[in-house]
Amino acid sequence: MEFEYPLVPDLDAYLERIGYKGSRELTRENLNELVHCHQMTVPFESLDCSLYKKPISLEIPHLYEKVVTNRRGGYCFELNGLFVSMLRTFGFDAVSVYCRLMGRGVIGPCMHRGCWIKLDGKEYFADVGFGGAMAPFAVELSAEPQTFYGETYWIEEGQLGWKNLMRKRHNGLGDGGVADDAIATVLYFAPMAFPGVDFNALNAQTSAPTSGFSSRIWATMRTPNGYTAIMANKLTVVENGEKTETELTEEEIPAKLWELYGLKECEYTC
Repeated sequence: MEFEYPLVPDLDAYLERIGYKGSRELTRENLNELVHCHQMTVPFESLDCSLYKKPISLEIPHLYEKVVTNRRGGYCFELNGLFVSMLRTFGFDAVSVYCRLMGRGVIGPCMHRGCWIKLDGKEYFADVGFGGAMAPFAVELSAEPQTFYGETYWIEEGQLGWKNLMRKRHNGLGDGGVADDAIATVLYFAPMAFPGVDFNALNAQTSAPTSGFSSRIWATMRTPNGYTAIMANKLTVVENGEKTETELTEEEIPAKLWELYGLKECEYTC
């Protein structure tokens, strides 16, 4: 069975969008840098659901226009789908995979999209569309802890062929300034290819008016020394392990979305 993964219209423009300045060699180092650059420049955001009430298309031309041309962000089904297409255009052997999260001590349903890459006889998991703590690099499918950009992740064998993405809490995205080195399971993923069509129903459910994404503003992105997040009307900033939280008024939110994420104020107010 041959799954179709469309290529992106303009690789150079995509790489400019994420600020990638490396070579076009297919190496682990370049793959790591592509993941890190993406997380530093493209916000995780669900404004189409919560504010604009727009339908979300997972077609690659639509995602490319949104993220690259219009310099928006998106959530997992969008960002990781587009990222896989970019990696394939770059020359990497990359596919989309189903992921499931741990919620309140129980295994949740498959409601997340990740990236699985094969390179030089090894396999890697990558994610540029997670709204919380996530590896800023491509994690090799190995139980050996891997540390890049100051964060440590690894992958353990799970049940029935699933893989467990593990991490140490150390001031990473979503840690809220906590650096206690506690071990945590981030998510579970199935190391097998899923085409884009498999995520359409999940995307429709996630963007439905009754979903959590539709009920509140959510935007977050890495910074050089931490991260910023807007959840509903609360702004969280983590800088060098120091966490501050600020309540925003409705009038202040548009300016903050522009200042922190480059999300145009006119889209919010018009």
